[in-house]
Amino acid sequence: MDFILIADILLGLVILYLLFVEYFYTRKKFKCLRCGDCCRLIVKLNAEDEKRLKKNGYKNFKNKFGFLKRINGHCIFLGMKKGVAECEIEKIKPEICGHFPEKRGLFGKKRDRRCRSCWDNSLKIVKV
Repeated sequence: MDFILIADILLGLVILYLLFVEYFYTRKKFKCLRCGDCCRLIVKLNAEDEKRLKKNGYKNFKNKFGFLKRINGHCIFLGMKKGVAECEIEKIKPEICGHFPEKRGLFGKKRDRRCRSCWDNSLKIVKV
């Protein structure tokens, strides 16, 4: 009897979380902090991304496994100016970079928790 009650309470909490917290949280407007943390992620390039980079004159931008090269743990295209992260290929950056931190979730859009903007609202926001 006690187990069923506990299971019902846990199920109710999970449903509340999925329906309300995730639903309303992802509808908040995303504001990038320009911290560069996303540039630490490993990026798999698709064929279109490769073509676009080659067309714009970039060479030797991927490693032998097809991932975007990294230097000291960051993307090779990451630039820092006055402590603010800048993508050197902003207009032609890979598709996955352009959509980060949004991704598909169980109930629609979801935000990737690896992005500092998604979990720390106390930090100063840099306007883009």
